[in-house]
Amino acid sequence: MASKILTGMASGVAIFMATTCAAADYTDIEVQVAVDDYLSEIMIDNKIYFLDFEKLSPVQSVPVEAHPLVFRGDGYYVACVTVIDSAGSEYPVDLYLFENEGELVVGHVTFGIEGREAFRRLAKSGAVERM
Repeated sequence: MASKILTGMASGVAIFMATTCAAADYTDIEVQVAVDDYLSEIMIDNKIYFLDFEKLSPVQSVPVEAHPLVFRGDGYYVACVTVIDSAGSEYPVDLYLFENEGELVVGHVTFGIEGREAFRRLAKSGAVERM
């Protein structure tokens, strides 16, 4: 929307500002929709595949819970889901979203406890805040 408004302006300064400003503010629902779209795209036979680096083995999983909390950082968002494998083990999944050409895209994903620890460091440092 902001790009449409700026298109009508003749000022080169306005165009420069439009290309260098921080990402638009998205709602938590918009972030969750982008996450759902991403998960749908990476599924193979209705499963999400990833490597468990602790067990050093591939895992086939299905999402069982989208966490209601979404976080905002400086130019990115973080959403979390829980997946479960066929043995019943749960894994946290943290998805980092960025704006690209006016849409939210997932640019980084972590699976498991190691990834969750990275997110906890961000939260503890104040680099992300709840939306």
